Amino acid sequence: MTALSKAQTHKYRSFHYYCMKVVFVTPPVLSYKGDYFASGIPYMPVDAPYSAALLRQQGHEVEIIDAFGLKPQQMEIYKNKYIIRGLETQEILERVKPADAYIISANNGVVANTSVPSEITLKILKLVKGKYPQTPVIMIG
Repeated sequence: MTALSKAQTHKYRSFHYYCMKVVFVTPPVLSYKGDYFASGIPYMPVDAPYSAALLRQQGHEVEIIDAFGLKPQQMEIYKNKYIIRGLETQEILERVKPADAYIISANNGVVANTSVPSEITLKILKLVKGKYPQTPVIMIG
């Protein structure tokens, strides 16, 4: 058996694989109110770009909506105990366009021992699913 050229490999892949449009959403950063040096340090949301790169290598169209990166200066008080930095959930929803799949990152900040990051992530997930009910929505992280 001989090795396939790049052109042959691409032709083989495009014939046998379905190329999808996938949208990744990384939630805003969450920190404790008044704790500017420990819990609210912006993080690098590596799970979305690494996963996106893998999908791009396979020929899929990928978009990343980085809620913190798009508006890091925007802050909102949440439950009078936390600060959310980045896009509001409605702003995230406005950026979500039709796709074959949505992947929501559960990694949204560095607050430990609390269910609040999951609350925000689930809220985003439910809004996206409500907007596109027939499209798979997956949570990673």
